[in-house]
Amino acid sequence: MELELIHQHPQKMKFKHPLLFLHGAFSGAWCWKENYLDYFASQGFECLALSLRGHGESKSHKPLDQLSLKDYQKDLFSVIDQFEEPPMVIGHSMGAYLLQQVQQSEKIHGSVLMASPPPFGMLPVFSQLYIQNPVRFHQWGWGTWMSCFENFGNFHEFEKHFFSGTIQGLSKKQYRHRYGDESKKALWEMCWAVSFSPQRSTKPMLVMGGSEDPLISEIFVRQTADHYSSEFRIVPGADHSMMLGSEWEKSAEALKDWLSRNVS
Repeated sequence: MELELIHQHPQKMKFKHPLLFLHGAFSGAWCWKENYLDYFASQGFECLALSLRGHGESKSHKPLDQLSLKDYQKDLFSVIDQFEEPPMVIGHSMGAYLLQQVQQSEKIHGSVLMASPPPFGMLPVFSQLYIQNPVRFHQWGWGTWMSCFENFGNFHEFEKHFFSGTIQGLSKKQYRHRYGDESKKALWEMCWAVSFSPQRSTKPMLVMGGSEDPLISEIFVRQTADHYSSEFRIVPGADHSMMLGSEWEKSAEALKDWLSRNVS
């Protein structure tokens, strides 16, 4: 199966561990190419961005809605197995949830969880959205609520119901048309916990969040960091898609600072 892998080489290699970027739901490797790959290659990192099967230019032998997180794990390790040195993997949103499932692998040097669902899954996130704005949920009515889940794998429906306005600046740069559908099966699997018991990460780990992210709020960023006994950073002004929004350089600089101390 052919997977899209965007590769950005630095002019001068300064670090032996490459950076492997893993996109979130509805997205693809393109979201990293816009800003991050050039930025981190200029810092001396070898950079690669993967499109999971059924995303971006990657093919899939199965219909999208039949793809599971296990399928996505296979894609991730099929790329990791090609490296001479274990990569530092940077996962965004769904990619960060996937990364939590495999972050203790000896094939991974360390992990960055960016705008990540908490280890308890997405159900607490949706519960918080309801508590914050119950009127909106009731205005939809049960029929609309059920319709929302019927269209769970459609980016525009998901954005409209769960985090409208979260991606600052995308309408101006017209990124929205690049988002596609997502596997309903994979999204359903993300509702459940990776783990309930705190697990101290034995590898370098950073948890990142945006102060303006209405989906993954600061409380979930802190909970995730506490769960793994890891460092965390809240990027002022950043939203959910912090690698694309108007504050992308702030998030990149925060990540660069941490990587410089945790990647050899």
